Amino acid sequence: MALAIKTVVEDNQNIVVATGTGSGKTECFLIPMMDYLLKNPHAGVQALILYPMNLV
Repeated sequence: MALAIKTVVEDNQNIVVATGTGSGKTECFLIPMMDYLLKNPHAGVQALILYPMNLV
């Protein structure tokens, strides 16, 4: 997952992450999003997270 985060944050590339449960997919989009927002504090709202949850 570190390579995926580096690719987005440092290389400014788009990625697709498709792995099993508990492998770090969430961090692959949250860390780059937080990085962008911290580097651009006056950008305003730039992200919307729609996170599906399994309801039992």
